[in-house]
Amino acid sequence: DVGALRRAVGDVLARHETLRTRFPEVDGEPYQEIVPVAETPVELPVIPVDGGELEARIAEVSGYVFDLAVELPLRAALFTQGAESS
Repeated sequence: DVGALRRAVGDVLARHETLRTRFPEVDGEPYQEIVPVAETPVELPVIPVDGGELEARIAEVSGYVFDLAVELPLRAALFTQGAESS
């Protein structure tokens, strides 16, 4: 249930300020900016993959490097295979 998983990720974001925190700079000095829950979109792309490419796609998503000055430190994706891909 993709909708339920997306809501669960949203619940985690709402409960944990650290996952809604960015560190932009002003005059070369970083500061902590906690983004309000209402301004944190929950992105959960559903990515169909073939069995042979699953490990590479997982490595790609898990190896992402965040720019904490502008991005929240959370990334999620749902990989599907076979008949579940539709």
